Amino acid sequence: AQESEPHNVTLHSFEPIPQIHAICQANITKHIKKTSNATVHRLGLSNKAGQASFNFHPNFSLHSSGVDDFEARRTERLRNDLPALLADMEEKNKVPWWVSCLPRCCVLRMGSCLVSKLSESVKVTVQLDTVSAVIERHHIDRIDLLKIDVEGCEERVLEGIEAKDWSKIQHATLEVEDFAACKRVTALLESKGFAVASEASERKANARVSSEVSQIWAWRK
Repeated sequence: AQESEPHNVTLHSFEPIPQIHAICQANITKHIKKTSNATVHRLGLSNKAGQASFNFHPNFSLHSSGVDDFEARRTERLRNDLPALLADMEEKNKVPWWVSCLPRCCVLRMGSCLVSKLSESVKVTVQLDTVSAVIERHHIDRIDLLKIDVEGCEERVLEGIEAKDWSKIQHATLEVEDFAACKRVTALLESKGFAVASEASERKANARVSSEVSQIWAWRK
């Protein structure tokens, strides 16, 4: 099919970890036309500017985060949810035949080892800034969609939005890690004039898990 011409869209994406940023930049170069206004910044967003130490997970980069306590809690949750994840795979016939031949205790032990491998990380120093600083630097007067998925730092990103800039945001979507954070973020967004909906996304996919990871959607009333 013939590619459609790019619409007048400006995209700013943010990735502070050098290894992941390089992949993001390569994807933009490969998949987005040169005439499109898309930029991937080697920068993280938070509640203040400065440097921070992040944990980069070479074996599972999407779990990279800047919050040690959050990472420990997530690793514990993943281990606790292994029986539920295995049961779901069994029901959906997604367990490889050779795994189904093993004793259940061995399979769960293998899963725990996998979690440990995925949780291995190295410290990386990254640069941070705020949403409002980016808005001012790039003279942004409207944000059609603000998407935030920053592994435990979502509320810090929201704290970095100054009062004068909230009206510029038309829609927002976030992933938060627990029900308490979901309630706090929902209350904040509603106070800024948004209608808000949410769902426990991982429990929707598998009702057995203990995960409280939730997706939030917000739009102007």
